[in-house]
Amino acid sequence: MSDKFKHDLSQSALIFKHVIYPIIKDWIGGGELIPVENVTEKQFTKLLDTNAGIDGWYVENNKGIRGLASRIQYRNAYNTFTIRYERHSGVKTEYEKLDHAINEDWLYPHYFIQAYVNLPKKFNYKEHDFSKNEIQILNIALTKTEDLISYYNSGKEETDWFYKEVTKHGAAIFIVIPWRYYNETNEAMIYDKSFLDKPPTTYAEKRLAKNRKKKKMLLKDTIMEDDIDKRSIYEDFYETLLKIHYPDYPEIFWERRIEHWNKHPDLKKSFDSKYEELQVKFYDA
Repeated sequence: MSDKFKHDLSQSALIFKHVIYPIIKDWIGGGELIPVENVTEKQFTKLLDTNAGIDGWYVENNKGIRGLASRIQYRNAYNTFTIRYERHSGVKTEYEKLDHAINEDWLYPHYFIQAYVNLPKKFNYKEHDFSKNEIQILNIALTKTEDLISYYNSGKEETDWFYKEVTKHGAAIFIVIPWRYYNETNEAMIYDKSFLDKPPTTYAEKRLAKNRKKKKMLLKDTIMEDDIDKRSIYEDFYETLLKIHYPDYPEIFWERRIEHWNKHPDLKKSFDSKYEELQVKFYDA
């Protein structure tokens, strides 16, 4: 483990404890944070990081304990989840650890937290007085780790996520998942949601926006067709869903029903009765 990595790990752990956790504490129940290094021998701390990706323990008395994973980035709020996918050194990555643990029923962090902060000038984490609140929180998001890994595994590159190569401080390839698109089908708790009310602005959002627009247009064109065979309407839509694998299907289809399918009164009653059945089929597929 390099000195640079040890420095970043220690700095991130303190920022998470004193700055980030007080914000997210009530999101997950108000329990106590116990950093891994506070209660674990160094050798086992390394094993937890190497095999499970756990940075801390969330404890609720008389209820239970859950593992937490955290990532902190600085200067800009990119509003993304980032997961290390591949190291040039060949060392096992976060994605490999988490995917293996989830699929094979091993220990893994229940929650994944990503935060963006600004540090004051000449910041020294060893000497800093965290009670002064000089660290600016840019944004924070929290989600269930299993949901995050499932989103990547079932999503499409350059539509739901993309890969980014980083060459500094240990070359690696990261999975980048914008919160904006992740939150359309999953639940991420976000500190500052104001960006969701605006058009895509970050590089990550813009990079995926074009392909996502194409998928929406494809679905819209399929729904708005005037010559659809009414007898096979549900089978046609189900087949289309499988082809384009569009996760926003239920909401968009429902909106289009309101503005378009009322033109076909004879379908309305049948559609209403079939909607839930079709939705279940889609998510079970």
